[in-house]
Amino acid sequence: MNYSIVSIPLLLALWFLQLPVVAQNSSSDQDSDQIAIPLSEPGKPGILKVQTLQGGIKVEGYSGKEVIVRYSAAARGRRSDKPETVEGMRRISDTNIGLEVQENRNEVSVKVSSWMKKADLVIMVPHNFSLNLRAVNDGLIEVLNVQGELDISNVNGSVLLHDIRGSALVNTVNGKIEARFTELPASGSMSFTNVNGEIQISAPAKAKFSIKAKTQFGDVYTNFDMKMRSETTRQEAASGGTYRVKIEDWVQGDVNGGGPEIYLKSLNGTIYIQKQ
Repeated sequence: MNYSIVSIPLLLALWFLQLPVVAQNSSSDQDSDQIAIPLSEPGKPGILKVQTLQGGIKVEGYSGKEVIVRYSAAARGRRSDKPETVEGMRRISDTNIGLEVQENRNEVSVKVSSWMKKADLVIMVPHNFSLNLRAVNDGLIEVLNVQGELDISNVNGSVLLHDIRGSALVNTVNGKIEARFTELPASGSMSFTNVNGEIQISAPAKAKFSIKAKTQFGDVYTNFDMKMRSETTRQEAASGGTYRVKIEDWVQGDVNGGGPEIYLKSLNGTIYIQKQ
């Protein structure tokens, strides 16, 4: 089994190997570095899993055979009341962002566990990688030029997907969703849901797909020639002697004869289904 792990609890190596650079970053409350992760099976499909608490994630596909992780981190809050030196000793604890990177059989995991610093990640992956991305606060998730399957969640931030080909499951709470497909998958369903924010989906003019869309406080727009289907969704449930029936109206239709279903739902947001 090929297994590699890179852990950076305090980034002590940077202080000793790149002291002038770090000293400059310290004065501007900024930390940055790059890690190259070799893959166990170069050239074969893989998956990238990222979890971060504070900050954004950008993932871009490229023609290389490694996963490259770049990060930049800035301390949250004021630092003016913290001395840089005490009795000739230099403060280094502020550099800890709790970054850990692991690779096992082309599965790469990146985790940032610090709440005290906003850490923005820029990650390069081979084109044929799938992605599982999770962010919580203060950051955008952006994906470019990736062909694998996408599973993405951002609590307080938007999700932007550009030039993608694989299927996608995307959810935000407070943030818009934008997905631009160069090609839609031939099978499987996709889902894009949020609470607050627009949802924009665009696909090639000849793409074949079906739509099921609903927004509580907004509208649904499209410039595709869509054959509409008039259907309602009926949900029935019985619990503790109580019988409940819920009927919902959805916008449903087929484009170019129909195909894999794209599920779109927002509470406070307008939905756009656009032809490229």
